[in-house]
Amino acid sequence: NFTGCSIYSNQARGMGGGVHAFGQGTGGRVSFVDCEIYSNWSRDRAVGGVFIRGGTATFIGCTIRHNTAARGIGGIAVAGYDAYLVMHSNTLYDNSAAYGACELDVNGEVPSGELFNNTFRAGTVACAGNLLFSIVGAIQFVCRPGTYMRAPPITMPTSTFTGCKYKCPSGVLGNRT
Repeated sequence: NFTGCSIYSNQARGMGGGVHAFGQGTGGRVSFVDCEIYSNWSRDRAVGGVFIRGGTATFIGCTIRHNTAARGIGGIAVAGYDAYLVMHSNTLYDNSAAYGACELDVNGEVPSGELFNNTFRAGTVACAGNLLFSIVGAIQFVCRPGTYMRAPPITMPTSTFTGCKYKCPSGVLGNRT
């Protein structure tokens, strides 16, 4: 578990320039609370910031920014048939990806997880694929009343928002899918 940490200026040839956590099949857990993960780099395929392969990953109050993948995902990528992702009140911005999502990518193997009150911000760094995030796995957005997100699979072009992007029509409070 990491609390109040800074993970920065690291480099990898493959998965996870800043962090590569492998918990698939092991029941592994990793948590980041009030951490900054920034200026990490992956030069081959993969992920500039954080790559989670299986197990449970929790991010609370973190800032993930300025991570670069020369040929992959910029900020956070999650994969694995037993992965569970929890993200509460984080800020993701200015991560750079040559292709794929710049801020967050959750692949189709991921069976569950939840996102609540996270800020996704289109910044000053060019996002080559114009893709803020891609969520194919069964991740649920937990929305405040009056807002909603479509159910996965969902892709979002570069934009800025906190929580859930869409406002409900008059008379509708929202949903959890």
